Amino acid sequence: MHRTYEDKRTLVRKKGAGAKIRGWLFRALPWGIVVYLATGFYVVQPNERAVVRRFGRAIPGVVGPGLHWGLPVPLDRVDRLRVFEHKRVPIGGLLMERSLGRRIQPQELECLTGDYNLILLSGIAQYRIRDCHAYLFACVDVPQTVAMVTTSVFCELMSRSGVDSVLTVDRLTLQSSAQRTVQEILDQYGLGVEIMSISLEGLSPPAEVANAFREVTAAREDAQRLVNEAQSYANSLLPKARGEADRLLQEAESHGNEILARAQGNRDRFLQMVGELGTNRAANLRRLYWESLERILPRLRKIVLDRETSEQAGLSLIEIE
Repeated sequence: MHRTYEDKRTLVRKKGAGAKIRGWLFRALPWGIVVYLATGFYVVQPNERAVVRRFGRAIPGVVGPGLHWGLPVPLDRVDRLRVFEHKRVPIGGLLMERSLGRRIQPQELECLTGDYNLILLSGIAQYRIRDCHAYLFACVDVPQTVAMVTTSVFCELMSRSGVDSVLTVDRLTLQSSAQRTVQEILDQYGLGVEIMSISLEGLSPPAEVANAFREVTAAREDAQRLVNEAQSYANSLLPKARGEADRLLQEAESHGNEILARAQGNRDRFLQMVGELGTNRAANLRRLYWESLERILPRLRKIVLDRETSEQAGLSLIEIE
């Protein structure tokens, strides 16, 4: 009887403890439901856009910045994307990695030009998210895809150009052509990204022939420098020659105008004299004679003699009336 009584007391205590636990559970259940439902709240930052997947299926549209509520975890899954951030991916492996001794696969770095020369390529591609749904679900690894497409496009473009033009004047053309072509390919893939820029950080020949390329580049630069110096010298001489030609032309025109004016004056004076000869010919001839003497005698050496001495010397006399 003693053991039976103790067993009853133990059973009563256990029932009381179980009732107490159930009471606590009933009181905590509403709060647990509230906490569980609160997991449906999420915040989207101003530079983000969110895509909600409900029961594994993406809901159409994107969620803008602010505080939002959906179904609690795990019924809803929210993927936040920074759509205004420019993402960077290396193209072809950076030359810095090669200098640090890191292993780079040759096919990722070496390109063959149109004249069968190898070029080491490194660059940076920058892109941003344009379509959130396509970015999340069209491809498993978007950065790797962008890098591989860009590398492939660069290899194709360089196969159409010579090594000299690639290393010198065609860098900007290659970048713009690559950006346009890569964007077209990614649009065909439907990745939902926009290529912002593609820059070539390094274009160089292999180390085995780098010295020869440097010598060729130096010779080309010297030739271009000499051409520029000659052009500069020609440009400095050309204005002087043009100025001298203009001066001579102006002097010739001025001299010609002076001679023309003098000839016209002489013509007018001669015509006037011809007209006066008809009225008083003897007086006009005498005046012309004296005017001629006035112009001639100052330039001559003159010796004045009397008539007797002149006759003895056999000299002719100029009779002045």
